[in-house]
Amino acid sequence: MKFVAITHYSPLIGMFTLTLASCGGTDGNDGQATASGDAEISQSNVQLGAQASKNIDKTHLATSSKEPRGFGQCKVCHSVEIDGPAGVGPNLHGIFGKSAADKKGYNYSPALKKAKINWGRSELDAFLESPGKMVPGTKMAFAGLNDPDRRSAIVEYLKTLQ
Repeated sequence: MKFVAITHYSPLIGMFTLTLASCGGTDGNDGQATASGDAEISQSNVQLGAQASKNIDKTHLATSSKEPRGFGQCKVCHSVEIDGPAGVGPNLHGIFGKSAADKKGYNYSPALKKAKINWGRSELDAFLESPGKMVPGTKMAFAGLNDPDRRSAIVEYLKTLQ
C-alpha cells in the first residue's frame, strides 16, 4: 500500500492525489496489479477524498497563515503589517496573547482600557462575535460575526501574526 499525503491547500489536490494512489497497486507478484486490491484501494480513496473535501475548507481556514475568508472586512479598519499604522482601529499585528488596549499608536476607548482583557482564543472569539456585548462602550462599530468557523479562522490567523 502506498502512503498518500493529503494537503490542506485544495480539496481537488487531495482527491487527485488519492485517485493517483489507486493506480499501480500490486499484490507483490512481479508487479502485476490485482483487481480486488485496486478496487478496494480505489473505493477507500473515493471515501477518503469525499471526507477530505468536506473538511478541507475548515482545516484550511484554521491552519493557514494566509488571510482567511472574511478577513477583508477587518482590513477596512485594521492593518496587520509589522509596525503598520493604526487606522480607524489599531494595528492587529502581534496582539494575540497580549493585553487589550496596550498597542502603541491608537487611542482606545475608555471601556476597552478598563476591560483588562488578554487577547487569547476565547477572548478574541467572544469579541469578534459581539464586540459591544463583550465590551459595552467599545469604539469598535462592527456588529459581530455569527459564523464560529470564520471567527476561529480569524483568531488562528491573528495568532500567526507574531
